[in-house]
Amino acid sequence: MRRSQQDFVVGLVSIVAVGGLCVLLLLFGEFSFLFSRSYEIPVQANAAAGLRAGKYKVSISYPDPKGTPAAGDAPGASLDAKNLMPAKYNDQTELRADVSADKPNVFDYDLK
Repeated sequence: MRRSQQDFVVGLVSIVAVGGLCVLLLLFGEFSFLFSRSYEIPVQANAAAGLRAGKYKVSISYPDPKGTPAAGDAPGASLDAKNLMPAKYNDQTELRADVSADKPNVFDYDLK
Protein backbone atom coordinates (compact mmCIF):
# COMPACT_ATOMS: atom_id res chain seq x y z
CA MET A 1 0.00 0.00 0.00
CA ARG A 2 1.43 3.37 -0.98
CA ARG A 3 1.99 6.19 1.51
CA SER A 4 -0.81 8.35 0.03
CA GLN A 5 -3.27 5.46 0.33
CA GLN A 6 -2.26 4.89 3.95
CA ASP A 7 -2.77 8.59 4.71
CA PHE A 8 -6.21 8.48 3.10
CA VAL A 9 -7.26 5.41 5.11
CA VAL A 10 -5.99 6.89 8.39
CA GLY A 11 -7.83 10.17 7.70
CA LEU A 12 -11.04 8.37 6.78
CA VAL A 13 -10.92 6.17 9.90
CA SER A 14 -10.32 9.26 12.05
CA ILE A 15 -13.30 11.07 10.57
CA VAL A 16 -15.55 8.03 11.08
CA ALA A 17 -14.34 7.67 14.69
CA VAL A 18 -15.06 11.32 15.53
CA GLY A 19 -18.49 11.04 13.88
CA GLY A 20 -19.25 7.90 15.89
CA LEU A 21 -18.19 9.61 19.11
CA CYS A 22 -20.53 12.55 18.35
CA VAL A 23 -23.42 10.18 17.69
CA LEU A 24 -22.82 8.35 20.98
CA LEU A 25 -22.62 11.62 22.93
CA LEU A 26 -25.86 12.77 21.32
CA LEU A 27 -27.60 9.46 22.12
CA PHE A 28 -26.50 9.60 25.77
CA GLY A 29 -27.77 13.15 26.17
CA GLU A 30 -24.46 14.97 26.47
CA PHE A 31 -25.54 17.54 23.86
CA SER A 32 -29.07 17.99 25.24
CA PHE A 33 -28.25 21.53 26.43
CA LEU A 34 -28.13 22.57 22.76
CA PHE A 35 -31.81 21.71 22.32
CA SER A 36 -33.14 22.80 25.71
CA ARG A 37 -35.41 25.82 26.07
CA SER A 38 -35.10 26.02 29.84
CA TYR A 39 -32.21 27.28 31.88
CA GLU A 40 -30.95 26.53 35.35
CA ILE A 41 -29.86 29.55 37.32
CA PRO A 42 -27.72 28.76 40.34
CA VAL A 43 -28.56 30.80 43.44
CA GLN A 44 -26.05 31.14 46.25
CA ALA A 45 -27.99 30.91 49.46
CA ASN A 46 -27.75 29.37 52.88
CA ALA A 47 -26.44 25.88 52.12
CA ALA A 48 -28.43 24.33 54.97
CA ALA A 49 -31.87 25.61 54.01
CA GLY A 50 -31.70 27.41 50.66
CA LEU A 51 -33.92 30.45 50.22
CA ARG A 52 -36.31 31.11 53.03
CA ALA A 53 -40.00 30.78 52.27
CA GLY A 54 -41.60 34.07 51.36
CA LYS A 55 -42.29 36.56 48.61
CA TYR A 56 -39.39 37.81 46.49
CA LYS A 57 -39.00 40.48 43.83
CA VAL A 58 -37.42 39.07 40.65
CA SER A 59 -35.08 41.10 38.48
CA ILE A 60 -33.90 39.88 35.05
CA SER A 61 -31.16 41.61 33.11
CA TYR A 62 -29.29 41.03 29.87
CA PRO A 63 -26.21 43.21 29.40
CA ASP A 64 -25.27 44.18 25.86
CA PRO A 65 -22.37 41.87 24.91
CA LYS A 66 -20.96 44.69 22.76
CA GLY A 67 -20.44 46.91 25.83
CA THR A 68 -17.24 48.88 26.27
CA PRO A 69 -14.77 48.77 29.19
CA ALA A 70 -15.32 51.41 31.86
CA ALA A 71 -12.92 54.35 31.79
CA GLY A 72 -9.56 53.46 33.37
CA ASP A 73 -10.19 49.70 33.44
CA ALA A 74 -8.03 47.19 31.66
CA PRO A 75 -9.67 45.81 28.51
CA GLY A 76 -12.07 43.04 29.47
CA ALA A 77 -11.95 43.87 33.19
CA SER A 78 -15.51 45.17 33.35
CA LEU A 79 -18.17 46.26 30.95
CA ASP A 80 -20.21 49.43 31.18
CA ALA A 81 -22.96 47.70 29.23
CA LYS A 82 -26.44 48.80 28.35
CA ASN A 83 -29.15 46.48 29.69
CA LEU A 84 -31.08 45.05 26.73
CA MET A 85 -34.05 43.91 28.85
CA PRO A 86 -36.93 46.38 29.30
CA ALA A 87 -36.95 48.20 32.67
CA LYS A 88 -40.20 46.43 33.63
CA TYR A 89 -38.12 43.26 34.12
CA ASN A 90 -35.27 44.76 36.18
CA ASP A 91 -35.14 48.36 37.50
CA GLN A 92 -38.94 48.73 37.60
CA THR A 93 -39.73 45.04 37.95
CA GLU A 94 -43.21 43.81 38.67
CA LEU A 95 -42.11 40.16 38.62
CA ARG A 96 -42.59 38.27 41.86
CA ALA A 97 -41.82 34.79 43.18
CA ASP A 98 -43.52 33.15 46.15
CA VAL A 99 -41.02 30.64 47.56
CA SER A 100 -42.62 27.79 49.46
CA ALA A 101 -40.94 25.43 51.90
CA ASP A 102 -43.30 22.51 51.22
CA LYS A 103 -43.48 22.30 47.42
CA PRO A 104 -41.12 22.50 44.43
CA ASN A 105 -40.31 26.06 43.48
CA VAL A 106 -40.35 26.56 39.71
CA PHE A 107 -40.99 30.02 38.35
CA ASP A 108 -41.65 30.63 34.65
CA TYR A 109 -41.99 34.17 33.36
CA ASP A 110 -43.49 35.05 29.99
CA LEU A 111 -41.20 37.89 28.88
CA LYS A 112 -42.84 39.82 26.06
